[in-house]
Order: sequence, then C-alpha cells, then structure tokens
Amino acid sequence: MNKILLAIGVLLIFASFCFYLLGLMRIFPFFYTAIPLFLSIFFTVQIWNNRNRFRMRPRRKSSQH
Repeated sequence: MNKILLAIGVLLIFASFCFYLLGLMRIFPFFYTAIPLFLSIFFTVQIWNNRNRFRMRPRRKSSQH
C-alpha cells in the first residue's frame, strides 16, 4: 500500500510541477500554483518517512559482574 501511495505522490509532484511551470509563465496565478506543488512534496515526503518508522532491535543481554 505504501508503494502505491509513494507512486501516486511522485505522479502528483510531476503534475503539480507542470502546473507550477504554467504559473511561472503567468498563465495561472503564481500563488495558486505553488500551493499544490508544496502539498504534493509534503505528502510524498511524509509517506516516505513513515515507512519502517519504528524498527525494534533486540535487546542485548546484560552481563552482571
């Protein structure tokens, strides 16, 4: 499921980047094109950071002297 969401996030980044380029050409307002790009990057980074967040390591046995 996370791989699918990650792929969707990358596609959203690509689509919003193309929309952002239209904003740079002043076809759309720049403010309205920057928000989807930021949100898609934020969404993708959040999904990427949540994978294997808490990996438990086995405890080492303590030796008493």
